[in-house]
Amino acid sequence: MGFPLGYSDVFAPGIFLHLLYFLGHLRTLVLLLFDSAGLSDFLEPDVAPVEIRIVPQKTKPKPARDSVRDLLPVILYEELADPPECCAVCLHEFEGGDETRLLSGCRHVFHRPCLDSWMDCDQDTCPLCRARVVPNGLEPPETFPCW
Repeated sequence: MGFPLGYSDVFAPGIFLHLLYFLGHLRTLVLLLFDSAGLSDFLEPDVAPVEIRIVPQKTKPKPARDSVRDLLPVILYEELADPPECCAVCLHEFEGGDETRLLSGCRHVFHRPCLDSWMDCDQDTCPLCRARVVPNGLEPPETFPCW
């Protein structure tokens, strides 16, 4: 995309970039001349460094992974009432003997290893709809801080 009609060639981006490039070299030349003459203190005033403080974010504790796994049942795929065709994490189709986990809140079904790997990455939401893996009232008493 170019400039809209009505702009002259003087303001074209190529000319503007060449001008900036030229001014940068001119600045460097002036700094070198003043530095060699011993006048570099007059060009750039001393600037105090900016202090950067990192403020930790407040995070709510997450349920321990093993406790969450205890709350989520492992069900064989063939025992599910209304089974989906494939796992939304690995995108492989379910087979009859596959171990699955049924999320209690949103009722989505995933392969057990897929959901366990998802939770190992400190995820506490459904990979498909982002609902909480364990609803608020069912969280186990043991929690660990997230850091």
